[in-house]
This record gives sequence, C-alpha cells and structure tokens, in this order.
Amino acid sequence: MKHGVRFAIVSLGLFLVSLASGLGLAGYYHERQLAETKRIQQEQAYERQTEALGQQEEDIRRQQQQLEEEREALEEQKREMERSAAQAQGRSKQLDEERKGASRVRQIWDQVTGKEEERRQAQQANEDIRDQAQRGAQEIQKSIEQAGEMIAVLNERMQDLEHMKEQAREMHETAESTYAGNQETIQKIISYLAAGAAWIKEHW
Repeated sequence: MKHGVRFAIVSLGLFLVSLASGLGLAGYYHERQLAETKRIQQEQAYERQTEALGQQEEDIRRQQQQLEEEREALEEQKREMERSAAQAQGRSKQLDEERKGASRVRQIWDQVTGKEEERRQAQQANEDIRDQAQRGAQEIQKSIEQAGEMIAVLNERMQDLEHMKEQAREMHETAESTYAGNQETIQKIISYLAAGAAWIKEHW
C-alpha cells in the first residue's frame, strides 16, 4: 500500500513538474519568438535610420562643396575688383602728379590746347572706376560672408547628424546586448527546469 501511494505521489509529482515545465517552456519559447521579432524590427528600423542619416550627410557634403566652390569664385572676383581699383587709383595718381609736376608755362599751354581738360576727365574716369570697383568688392565681401555663414550652419547640421548616428549606434548596441542577455537567461531557466525534472525522476 505504501509503495503504491508513493508511486502515485511520484507519478503525480512528475506529471505536475512535466506540466509546469511544458507550460514554462512554451511560455519562454513564446517570449523568445516575441523578442526575436522585436529584435528584427529594431534592426530594420536601425538600418532605415542609418540609411536616412547617411543620405542627409551626403546631401550636406554636396551643399558644402558647392558653397566652398562659390566662395572661392567670389574671393577671386573680389581680388580682381581690388586689382582694378588699385590700378585705377594708380593711373589717377599718375595723372595728378603729372599735372602738379608741370611747369607754369606747360600748365598754361595744356589749358590752351585742352590737354588739361583731357587729363581731368581721364582722372575723373579713373576715380569712377576705382569707386565702382571698391563698391563691387564690398558687395562681394557680403556674399562671401553669407556663404561662410551658410557653411557654418551646414557644419553644425553635420555635427548634429554625427551625434544622432552615435545615439542610434548606442541604442542599437544596448538593444542587442539586452536581447543576448535575455536569451542567455531563458536558456538557463530551461536548463534548470530540465535538470529539476530529471532530479525528481531519479530520486523518486
């Protein structure tokens, strides 16, 4: 009788352990499948985000290159304007020195022949060219500064994108680490359940 009761208890215990183990394993496998699905979704989202950020970086680099080329062209235009202004200023100064260096007789003769008027008109024309070139150089300088400001804005955007990429990498690595840790925990629990069931079966 005692042997029969003990056998019944052992059988019931093994059944309950097996049932619990089965339910536990089923639950853990379900959680494992959910975790794997979530991991795949996170991986796909990370890839999409990385691709989008990479595309934005490419667009910004293209804009930066274009602005740099435009700024270089503007700087060359400004140098050309400054050269024109300097040359006009030099010609005007030369005409003025020529007039001042002439003798009194020469000055009277130039006035009679109209050369003095020609010299005055030429000097005025050179001064006009100088003033126009200087104003042009100033306007170009404004455009150069605007291009520099736009480049600075793009540089800040590039830094923001790098920060976003770094955050995305950290979140991705954290998610991968969490998933791997959960998988290890599940495997340990399954092993413990299986070992417990085997121990009961052996000792009862």
